[in-house]
Amino acid sequence: MAKREKLSKQMEYFDQELRKRRLIVPENVSVCPPNTKFTAKLWAEMATGLNELGKGKGYYDNHMNNVDSRGEMLIAGALDDLHLEYKYEALYHLNSYRKIFPDFVVLIPALGRFFFIEFMGMADDPNYMDNNSSRIENYIRNGIYPGRDLLIIVGDRNYLPTDNAVKNRIISFINDLTLDSVFIP
Repeated sequence: MAKREKLSKQMEYFDQELRKRRLIVPENVSVCPPNTKFTAKLWAEMATGLNELGKGKGYYDNHMNNVDSRGEMLIAGALDDLHLEYKYEALYHLNSYRKIFPDFVVLIPALGRFFFIEFMGMADDPNYMDNNSSRIENYIRNGIYPGRDLLIIVGDRNYLPTDNAVKNRIISFINDLTLDSVFIP
């Protein structure tokens, strides 16, 4: 119980620090040019609202986007709480003939880049997981790697991660991106 309370206080501290800094890189840290094709410029050009699959399920984020599930609604809320700008199901061209609509495309202005978040909400359904494993393979074949460009959050019919768990996953992912993108003198 004491360990849980300590972790809870740490999560609260990280949330406060993130809100205070609003993801602004401190002055003594210089950002290396991103070694990625996922630039802020490309993010700004990405269109949203083009994917009609799953619409009308009755779940909405804080920006009144119609999202596909409670899990996606939870992720959108966590992104808002962390003051992160995102696009929901933005059109991304993998190549000239293949396109995808990632669940979330999240901008990190301080790093000049974005990353993708996919929510896999029915991990207990083998058919669903088969379809999504091919989706993840497609990401990888096109140079979008989990842990570097793609954050995957998983749930199932009876399990949804908590709000704090989702925030911590996002913070940890951004922290890893930051360590790869900054030079501390």
